[in-house]
Amino acid sequence: GPASLAVLETELKPFIKAGTLEEAASADIVLVAVNWSKLPKALAGLPDYGGRIVIDANNPIEAPLFKPAELNGRLSTEIFADLVPGARVVKAFNHLQPHLLSGD
Repeated sequence: GPASLAVLETELKPFIKAGTLEEAASADIVLVAVNWSKLPKALAGLPDYGGRIVIDANNPIEAPLFKPAELNGRLSTEIFADLVPGARVVKAFNHLQPHLLSGD
């Protein structure tokens, strides 16, 4: 929780503020960077984003093996968008090994 970031927050104030998941999700712009398999749990139960911007900085892989996730023909951002109702989703900051992109 936020208390675990108290030292870092003190060092970086006023540039960051530690908060709960709910507080972070209520920001004007939200950046989500979570292991792919953890996304559903991390985003579960949060309220509708009401048109706010949510940046999808996730890759559909699971470290440390970097094995591509099974997306069943969907784009990863489509799956992500389903997890953030009401959000305007922006995809950013992808980093995949070139051989994983060779079929695209």
